[in-house]
Amino acid sequence: MPHKKLVPIGALVILMLMTSSAYALSVKICFKIDLNLYDAMDEAGDYINSNIPITGYGIKAKVGENGNGPVLFETWTDSDTGCTPYLTMSSAKSYYIRAYSMSKSVDTNYVKVYTSSTEEYYFTNTLDADFTPAASGTYTFNYDNFPDILDGFNEGNVLAVASYAIRRKPAGLTAEWFKFYRETCSGDGLGNACFKNGAIYIDDENNIAQNNKTGITHEMGHAVGYKSNNYQNALHDYTDTGDDDIYEGDDDSSPTPTPWPCYSTSEGHHENSRELQRGAAVEGIAHFYAASIWNIKNDGDCWFRGLDCQDDEDYMHDICDPPFTNRAVESDWLRFWWDVYEDMDLTVAEIFELWDLANPNNWTNASVFERLRNAADAMNLSLTLWDNLADANGVDQGVW
Repeated sequence: MPHKKLVPIGALVILMLMTSSAYALSVKICFKIDLNLYDAMDEAGDYINSNIPITGYGIKAKVGENGNGPVLFETWTDSDTGCTPYLTMSSAKSYYIRAYSMSKSVDTNYVKVYTSSTEEYYFTNTLDADFTPAASGTYTFNYDNFPDILDGFNEGNVLAVASYAIRRKPAGLTAEWFKFYRETCSGDGLGNACFKNGAIYIDDENNIAQNNKTGITHEMGHAVGYKSNNYQNALHDYTDTGDDDIYEGDDDSSPTPTPWPCYSTSEGHHENSRELQRGAAVEGIAHFYAASIWNIKNDGDCWFRGLDCQDDEDYMHDICDPPFTNRAVESDWLRFWWDVYEDMDLTVAEIFELWDLANPNNWTNASVFERLRNAADAMNLSLTLWDNLADANGVDQGVW
């Protein structure tokens, strides 16, 4: 009778451990997003001051086994860490790791970056097509941010900055969608970025807006104002021809004279342009939202696009030429809102609540300041302090 070959108990235990480790690894997948921002620098506020990859907060991802294997994860990652839960994987199998150009915040606000407004396809980025974990633990993958070779569009910049912003300052909003389209405002490739039709058209002719943290969050400021005001746009216009023919040094003889710093038209405006009140106020609060993302309240050091947004300055009356009636400067409104934010100790959410109460969807250039002042009164704010801050920053033009 043949004898059975006995295997030592210890050898069986080792074999079982080796087998289980190959098929039962506990793996967490985390995501970061590469940055390629023009304005990631020390003097541009207090956050994202370099192009070091940042956490992909709440990014949507998919992890699955190659071949005909199961999908292990296909939803939003953690809104604070950008990670999946621990997944059961094997060191003997191969997996794919994908991330998408969308995220979900802790307040259930969504950021979605689409290829176009007509088809609304999101970007898909395969970070590893053949991943095999060597051991249990955490593995980090970067959402590559290589600009499109045709137009230089960086969806990663938009996704990273917008996800960071709505996480840091949701402005009282919940369950809102922030849609970004890889299109110019005009749709012809020659226009600017803008907010319209409830969405952000973030591409522009020179790839400026989508490659600047302040450009992305400025347009988000318009979106926040719209959503806070019951999905209504604030009435605004920019045309102000008072300085159209004035150039620095009053010398318009050169082929390309430099416009006076307060110059604005219906097609062009900037932080220091003198505009009709509705235009200046709309741009000013969008500047403020962006500044609130990148600066720390009450630290005495607020900067936005090279502008000091901390100290009072009546740029319009100090620098610009008349007329001043029913007019203001964007940066003056920015500084006013920052003063209200700090000196009246309001939150960003409360400032946009005040914006909503002013009903900017039907105001006039003459009534802008009056509407906002009445809203401040309705919120039981000190009108004495309000008026002092408005006077110091020169935004109190109008009838009130």
